[in-house]
Amino acid sequence: MEPLLIFTSITVFMLMFKIGINRSPSELLSLWQHPGRVAGSLLAVLVMVPAVFLAVVWLFALPTEAAVALALLAAAPGAPLTTKRSEIAAADPEYVSSLQLSLTRS
Repeated sequence: MEPLLIFTSITVFMLMFKIGINRSPSELLSLWQHPGRVAGSLLAVLVMVPAVFLAVVWLFALPTEAAVALALLAAAPGAPLTTKRSEIAAADPEYVSSLQLSLTRS
């Protein structure tokens, strides 16, 4: 395995571990106390992102390699760095952590 891939994997694992260890179980499940937020979040991540991907591929007639790369990104909801980016943007950490956990469990 390449050193960069190993380093990246360890970094992502440590970021996710840090997020999980700093949250209580109630914080990690807080999203599910708001059914409207759950529906909107899942719709955005699981329906809208793939729909935008299909539109971009269709509108711009992307080469196969680019379409495959975008398909991989669209198929991976809730990238591990999303939580870190949301912290920088001052988003609700309970909501983001709970959504991240929910997406990894699906």
